[in-house]
Amino acid sequence: MTSPLLSQLELVLKQMVHQHRALLEAVNAHEAALRSCDLARIERATIDQDQARQKIGQIETKRRMLIHQIARQHKTAKPPTLAQLAELYPDRKAFLTQIRAELASVAATIQTRQQLIGRIAQSVLGHVSATLRLVANATSGPGGYTKTGSMTMPMRIGVLNAVA
Repeated sequence: MTSPLLSQLELVLKQMVHQHRALLEAVNAHEAALRSCDLARIERATIDQDQARQKIGQIETKRRMLIHQIARQHKTAKPPTLAQLAELYPDRKAFLTQIRAELASVAATIQTRQQLIGRIAQSVLGHVSATLRLVANATSGPGGYTKTGSMTMPMRIGVLNAVA
């Protein structure tokens, strides 16, 4: 016998998987935008990710509320996990284990993609920083070049040298 709370929980879990898939799409779009250095697409993908995360947070709140209600219904002090719910409701065990595995799979994929995006962003920022440093050095004043082609910079005037 399936309780109405369990039916609501199943619906919430389906919504959670759907939103995690939307987040994965936004993460993939973010990666593609970073690789192409398209600032408008990067901004759009970032906004989409934030919206998906907010929706996931709202759905997670509903899920926790339903889990606590089910725990109260079964008079348990600790909220049950999906595996424990599958044992309590054997007729829904297949669905609960399947949705749990699907959610874990999508979450793991999101995590690996986020780590990759972090490395890409870090390398892009490293290149931008190095370029800015070269431009700043080139515009800081007259300088000469050594035999190897590297630039020599004039000594910076410190506070003690300026006063002397």
